[in-house]
This record gives sequence, structure tokens and C-alpha cells, in this order.
Amino acid sequence: MTLDEGLCRLLVNGNTVREIAVPLPSERILSVAGEGITLHAVRVLPGIPSQYVFLGGRGLALHNGGASEEPAEGMALRPGESGVVEIDGTPFVVQGAGEGRLAALDVAAENWAGASWSEGTGMPKVSLPHRWYGKASLLLHHVSQDGKTPAMGFGLRVPEMSGGDLKNIYVGSVPTRCSDAGVTIRPVPELGEGWLLARVPINPAALIRLGSAAYFTRQWTAGGGHPAPYGAPSTLRVAACTVEEAGLELSVKGNGLGNVYDEWAQPRLTGVLRNRTPHAVTVKVTTELIPFERESSKRALQLRLVPDQEETFDALAAPVTERGHYRVRIVADGGRAGRIDYRTNVGVLAPDMRMRINSPFGCWHRLWDDRSTEQQS
Repeated sequence: MTLDEGLCRLLVNGNTVREIAVPLPSERILSVAGEGITLHAVRVLPGIPSQYVFLGGRGLALHNGGASEEPAEGMALRPGESGVVEIDGTPFVVQGAGEGRLAALDVAAENWAGASWSEGTGMPKVSLPHRWYGKASLLLHHVSQDGKTPAMGFGLRVPEMSGGDLKNIYVGSVPTRCSDAGVTIRPVPELGEGWLLARVPINPAALIRLGSAAYFTRQWTAGGGHPAPYGAPSTLRVAACTVEEAGLELSVKGNGLGNVYDEWAQPRLTGVLRNRTPHAVTVKVTTELIPFERESSKRALQLRLVPDQEETFDALAAPVTERGHYRVRIVADGGRAGRIDYRTNVGVLAPDMRMRINSPFGCWHRLWDDRSTEQQS
């Protein structure tokens, strides 16, 4: 368990399972009772800021199967013992697996079947407390294996619903036809060969306010418009994952259907940024418009937000006037309040000039309810 300013967080095998308000104790080994739970011989870890939620490799493996033991330099935790490791300012709760080894989840240990993946049956996942999250950091160990892929899929999703934010983590270069989606990854040489730190941005606006689950699987694809795991199993093992609560909330709304526009529609995207912290925050916002095989445009602005304040801004760095495909990137950096890296696309198509007599149904909203003209324009 961890204690910080009277908030007790109970971790079982490294996973956050309950938060209880209790008085601060003076001992490191104690019994505690609260909310109908009595614990004996509890080990108290140092206080950690409450915006973090922890997932440990041992807890993930016990919950989902696929336990592994990974060699890690400088680790002296006993089997099952938890400890806090800080890397680049982010705390991780890890579990020992014997001298010089850490417990981890082998992502390749899959029990799910293709027909049941959408319900998460058998897919490595764990439920998270009901919050809005802005970033996840994963402590990974990469072990090269024939027939497996140096990549994995990760993300937060509302089980059995479409809401969520799923991304791929690639070791090495990102495939040509894929986007990095704001994910960064770097070696962690202090733990030894093959250890990596991955940072995965999460857009809070993508999460329906119902509670989420974190998924760990082979890389995702969007076949048929719905995300699904595909390809070969992953070579990665997850020793720990720390999910950080979002201090900022960003949503983007357009005046088209799915950000696809008629050439004459004058595309617009409006960003709405909200401060969810109890303090005033200065946010640096950068918008970028990236046309296909043309020069990109970038625009920067700064917003000052008091608690719970919303501010709107133009999310397009430049007017969209030509047909084609555009990528849009919005980065909102609020310092300690969090950083959101939002990606989307805009498509501009030629006007629909088909005659109504030959096309009673069309793709533009002006055709709905038979509100069409003799010539669509």
C-alpha cells in the first residue's frame, strides 16, 4: 500500500485496487481497517502523487496468464515483493521474481479467440478506476523471437463499447503505412539489455465516462473500421504500467460528416480545451496541418485557463481549400497539468454532381430525407 496526505491506496501484486482515506501511520508495517476491509502485516511504500494508477507485471500475469521472469540489473526484490522504480520522473510499481529478476506479463500469452475479441474474452486487460486519463507509461522488456513481432497493441477502452483510445507500440522504426500516433519509446540501459520505456498519449475525450479497461495484445489494425488485433504475437513483456490522470481535456468538432467534406463546404475544425485541475493553467497549443505531398502549416497559441474553464480555438493551422487528404495534429502542453497529443484526418472530395434520377441515394447530408435537387451540387 502507499500513503500520501491521508489517502491509502491498496495495491495487490502491483495493481491499484482500492483507495481509502485513513490517518497517516508512523510505522512501515501495520494493520489497517477501512470500508469493510481489514489488512494485517501491510508493507507501506513511499507516498506517490495521487494522479497515478499502477499496474504491475505480476498482477497482470496472475489476472490474465502469461507470467514471465525478466533479468533486470540492480533489482534485489524478493519473489512477490513490490518496490517503486522512478524513470524519467514517472514512478512504476514493480514486483520481484528473485535476485536480479522482475515479474512481467508476456503479451504473447493469448487465450482469446478472434470471434470473441470485442468483448475482451481472454485478452490481457485490467480494469481501471473511473477517471479521465491523459498518458500511460510502460516499462517493457524486448526479447527477440522467431515468428513474433517487435510490436504490441495497447490502449484504454470501454469494454463492449466503441469508446476508447488504442495505439501500437513499435520497437525500432514505425511501418511505412502507419503513424506513430504520438507514441515514443527509448532504451532503459540502467536495467540492462532489451529494457524500454514507452510513452503512450491518451486523449481523455475518447473515453466514455463509464470506466475503462487497459488492453495489452498484439498490434491493432482497423479492418472494417473497427479495431482488432492482427499479425504475429508480440515479443514484448510488460513489467509495469503507470497510467496518469489527465489535467486537461481536449475535444475536436468539425462541420462535416466524419471530417470528410464537399469541396465547397469550407471545412472547419474547432478545438475545445478544458482545465480539469484545481489550479489555473497556462497551456501552449500547437496545431499542424499536413497535406499529402505538400508543405505543412503550423500555428501556435497560448491559453490561460482557470479551474473548469473551457476555451475554444481554431484547430486548423491553415484554411483547407484544395481537394485531397490532410493529417491534423494538435498538441496541448500544460506542463505539470499534462500534455495531450491529438491526431485526426480531414478529407476534401469533389462535389457530388450526379443526377438525382440516376442516384436517389447519396453520401452527403443534403440528400437525407429526400431533400435533394435535380442535380446534386
